[in-house]
Amino acid sequence: MKFAQTCLDAAKSFIRGQTGLDDEQIDAYEDITIAVLVLTQDMYDNRRLYVEKSNVNKVVDSIIYQYAENWL
Repeated sequence: MKFAQTCLDAAKSFIRGQTGLDDEQIDAYEDITIAVLVLTQDMYDNRRLYVEKSNVNKVVDSIIYQYAENWL
């Protein structure tokens, strides 16, 4: 169970980094919650604690970039 929580934390961290949103803002959007859960499942199923940007699920990618505030 601890590994699942670690995956969840890593997914939220990835989304925070990609969007510039804080945890409160992330929790406010239902579709971002779906993206967090998809990333968590992928990390758990593949037993890796990072997300390869070239291999991000298209649904997750489109959800994340709707809310991106840090365009660099």
